[in-house]
Order: sequence, then C-alpha cells, then structure tokens
Amino acid sequence: MANTADLNELRETVHIFFYDQPEAGDCSEMTGLAKATGKMKAWGHTFKILAQRYDGKLLSIPKIGPRPVLDWDACLTSESAAKEFQQKYYEAFLEDPARNGNQDKK
Repeated sequence: MANTADLNELRETVHIFFYDQPEAGDCSEMTGLAKATGKMKAWGHTFKILAQRYDGKLLSIPKIGPRPVLDWDACLTSESAAKEFQQKYYEAFLEDPARNGNQDKK
C-alpha cells in the first residue's frame, strides 16, 4: 500500500494533468481535461467516455504498414526532399492496413 507522501504526490501529479494551469507559462496553461475552474472541457468528456469503454480491457497494438525511411541529411538541407518524404509518408499512412481496419493486408 502506498504511503501518504506517495498519495499526495500522485494527487498533485494528477492535478497538474487534469486541470488547466493558467499560471504555468507553458503549454500546460490550457491542456487540462478540465478548466482551472473545474468545469470539464469537451475533450475531458470524451476522455471519460473512452476510459469507461476501455476500462480493464487489453488493447492490442495495431501493426502498421511500411513507411518510407527518412533521409535526415537530405531533409535537413533540402526543402524539396523534406516535402517529398512527407508526401510519401502521408501516402503510406493512407494505404495502411491498420488504419483501414484490415490487418491481413500486407
């Protein structure tokens, strides 16, 4: 069983992720499931629905299809190479069997 210090730390950590932190000065200002006032945001409601739907269920990790290999050197020095990679990756994403609900496709 967790000690009181661990539980307090957990509560503080959950609070940071659960509520907006307007005083933070970074992205966590507005990324909470609820506003700083405690009012649940739309994505907070969706998160609750998904959490209830998948509670206790083992989820399988989908196998994604092949993706193009990123040529870092080319993409760092050439805007056209970067755009070409992005296009090829996007096309691979659209063709992905996992995305289309068909794990049997190769």
